[in-house]
Amino acid sequence: MTRCGYCGRDNELGAEVCSGCGTPIGVPPILNSQVAAPGEAAPPIIDPPQLTAGRAALIFLLTFVAQVLGSAFVTVIAFVRKGIGGADLHQPDQIAEITRTVQPAAFICAAVLGIIVMLGSALLLVRRDLKERSPVGAAWAFGSVKNIAGGFGLGLVTAVIFSAIVAPFAHSIHPKLGPLTDMSLTRGAPQLAWIFLALFLAPAPEELLFRGVLYGGFRRSFGATKAAILITAIFVLLHITEWSRFLPGVLGITGLGLLTLWLRVRTKAIGPAIAAHLGYNGIIVLNTVLFTLFNLDK
Repeated sequence: MTRCGYCGRDNELGAEVCSGCGTPIGVPPILNSQVAAPGEAAPPIIDPPQLTAGRAALIFLLTFVAQVLGSAFVTVIAFVRKGIGGADLHQPDQIAEITRTVQPAAFICAAVLGIIVMLGSALLLVRRDLKERSPVGAAWAFGSVKNIAGGFGLGLVTAVIFSAIVAPFAHSIHPKLGPLTDMSLTRGAPQLAWIFLALFLAPAPEELLFRGVLYGGFRRSFGATKAAILITAIFVLLHITEWSRFLPGVLGITGLGLLTLWLRVRTKAIGPAIAAHLGYNGIIVLNTVLFTLFNLDK
């Protein structure tokens, strides 16, 4: 057996590339670029940090905390301003109204701060593996135009199928909507903020994090099956505030997660997965806008 010097997988004798990560067998480790002076010891071998489950989880945790803090900051500022303005912050109705009003700004601030922290922590912790297109890398690559177009089309088709399946159950939506669903159905600034989130602030960062960093790290540490189950479960659970009030909605979130993961693995790039996410969200946005236009009582 020959062990891969990159991911540690055992391969058959004579194998030219690793069956796990695709790295050529026998590639020497990256060495320190400095040259030892005469009489001095040779410089040590550099072992850049690998993308593992631990580092991937840390990047995810930092991103999540940043989003929570960003949302909390905007919300607190809004309540302080309302309190100074004379609002009675002991009244539940007042609290609910202020919270609902500040939601668009809070979500956008949370998303932007999360993106900054995610990108920064990934570059700091696992820079070497971000462009690595093997299953144990983050695959932060565009991919071919053909694959990107195909991913976008598959995202559109998935959203259309999902919409057709859940349409008969639309009457079962819980009267108390989740915050993002409430924003999407409230015309004006809330809906515009939701569209901006759905089309510009969600697809790329979520794919870079879930199907990129998390999958690559979990794949190296736990294997393909466990990695796929874990990141899909986390992705679905993070949307629980929306589908918990409309259970058929879990089908769409799960389907999107599985589709984008398949694209990332098949194309060895995150670009097609981002395109599929964008196509899916585009159909959801179109359906929602049309719904609010033809329901003028909202």
